[in-house]
Amino acid sequence: MRYNTKNRQKILEFIKSQRDKYVTINEINAELERQSIKMSLSTIYRYMDYLETEQLISKHIDANEKKSYFRYTGDNPACKEHLHLKCNNCGITIHLPADILENANIHNFKIEYDSSVIVGICEDCQ
Repeated sequence: MRYNTKNRQKILEFIKSQRDKYVTINEINAELERQSIKMSLSTIYRYMDYLETEQLISKHIDANEKKSYFRYTGDNPACKEHLHLKCNNCGITIHLPADILENANIHNFKIEYDSSVIVGICEDCQ
């Protein structure tokens, strides 16, 4: 692992604390500011790229909102082997069973689960 500053550790701690929720760069930055930590957005983006490369987080890009969302997956490698539902309102992530599409032959299409997120509105937010 690269040089890990206290500020980077705070980012990682925040993402871990959000466990089953995708967070944005702005939410990370707001948490840092709440803790009186000053860090540029570009530094946060670079660190998120690094965490993704190290397979500690997953990244979801919402093309409609033109935003990136991040979620900690470091201690759950199986998380990249199934689909996820993401609530557009509260950001909660719901893990779908790994075999949900096992018997579905969808045009012999191989799904890349590490980037497969289905978005919508969760039951609590409806």
